[in-house]
Amino acid sequence: DALHRVLRLLRQYHASGGHIDFEYDPIATSDRMMTMACQTDPNLRVAFAGMREKAGRLYELTKKDGVPLCPCHGDCYWPNFLISDTSLDLIDWEFAGMSDPANDFGGIVGRDERFADDADVEDLLTAYLGRPPTPAERRHYFSFIAIDAWVYFCWPVYKAGVNEPNGFFMHSCFVQMNRFADRMLAEYEEARP
Repeated sequence: DALHRVLRLLRQYHASGGHIDFEYDPIATSDRMMTMACQTDPNLRVAFAGMREKAGRLYELTKKDGVPLCPCHGDCYWPNFLISDTSLDLIDWEFAGMSDPANDFGGIVGRDERFADDADVEDLLTAYLGRPPTPAERRHYFSFIAIDAWVYFCWPVYKAGVNEPNGFFMHSCFVQMNRFADRMLAEYEEARP
């Protein structure tokens, strides 16, 4: 099916050994978007401070997992995949850079409420990895669902701030951020030695 083709493509790209002369930091990206949005509404940073704090904490915890950076697209969600019977292309590379591979996985799930069941998300992760994830991998990749959802929650907030309404996935990001963030923070806390 198309989703499994997408996951195989991402895995190949991540394992390519390529290098991009830019390190994509999802939290720094979201902070830039929020700073620009605050130029028209200074209260936005305060209004969403709790979500930002959770995403930032999760990102710091995932960095401690020691996953090597690899080339990543940085904006993986369905409209950026052009799929036909004979080809599969990925467009819109403006956020491409060296990053954690879980970032791209998180993008697919973080902006799509169809992935509301953990078992379905774990099946996607199994397809991406080519094997069932360890508990640590599951925690790591699921955390990036919340992280990516935060980044792309900030995107329509920023776009609205510059009078370019673009909120078509804002609700999905809000839902997925809130669905995963607290649970993954708790899982990291439980896993601490």
